Amino acid sequence: MMQDLPVLKLFNISGKFAKESLLVNAIRPGFVPSDMLVSAVNHNYDDMTKRVPLKRMGAVSDNAGVVLYLLSPASHYVTGHVLVGTVV
Repeated sequence: MMQDLPVLKLFNISGKFAKESLLVNAIRPGFVPSDMLVSAVNHNYDDMTKRVPLKRMGAVSDNAGVVLYLLSPASHYVTGHVLVGTVV
């Protein structure tokens, strides 16, 4: 599938950088209210939140927690991974 190609590329890149002890990961955040999102959905979040398991929009702080995890020693063995904010 086309959507898997960036993930495979990330995995390949992470293997190359691992030799230098560099970790390569990505964050795929969930829906977070923003000017761009508002214009795309015309303020109608109901359809979007119905598809989200938590039934709510994300917040910047939700994604900040993922960033903090990746910057912490707890993630020192995580590379080539896409951390997904929500499944839609």
